Amino acid sequence: MKTKTIFLMIFAVSFSTQLYAQTSSLKIASKKVSYTRKGENIPDHKKTFEVNYPVISGLKDPSTSKKVESAISYWKNFGTTLEENIGDYTWLYSLDYKINYNKNSILDISLYMEGSGAYPSTHVKNLVIDLKTGRRVNIADTFTNIGKLLVKIEKAQRVAIAKAAQEDEITLEELNEEIRRNSRYTLEEFSINDKGVTFLFDYGFPHAIKALEPDGRNFFTWKEMRPHIKPNSLLGKFIY
Repeated sequence: MKTKTIFLMIFAVSFSTQLYAQTSSLKIASKKVSYTRKGENIPDHKKTFEVNYPVISGLKDPSTSKKVESAISYWKNFGTTLEENIGDYTWLYSLDYKINYNKNSILDISLYMEGSGAYPSTHVKNLVIDLKTGRRVNIADTFTNIGKLLVKIEKAQRVAIAKAAQEDEITLEELNEEIRRNSRYTLEEFSINDKGVTFLFDYGFPHAIKALEPDGRNFFTWKEMRPHIKPNSLLGKFIY
């Protein structure tokens, strides 16, 4: 009996170690590269731009690694190329990233593109990647009862909009008018952590009134999200 018990304990430890290795195997290191533009008549402050590349390692399957690299590519996600930005196009100032979550075979990463034309601006893409397949997880892949989910999100947005109007000392009607003028709402991006899901929405306010923009982050706990997550999806492990 003791021998059997010891065997089971060893098996449990071995299984836990293997599981941890699978869920924590992705490593990401930064590689900063400064590029010099080759175009003519480029202002001194626009001659260079910096890219902080996320360099991945640790995944056992090379094809999965390549898919992850493609999924988090700055150039792919922001619809531009290195060649374009090395030439006469001078808007880009920097590309950077932030790791939000890297556990349970899930990578949550934010990509940032900063630049300036008449005004400085920042574009953000948030991606959730399935590290078993190397592919980006979309809304339709993991969420269900979308209609009711939208109702929840819109309710949270109304609270955020009312709060922003009060803080900025403008009327709710004025703020809603700016939202109608600038926003094109689509449910596309979300972020996760051990506590729940945050749906992300960019209201698209121009630089001149950016300070009036409501908070576009709408958080829901895993308990609140239970009716909206497919049991067999990547996020099903958090609620089932």
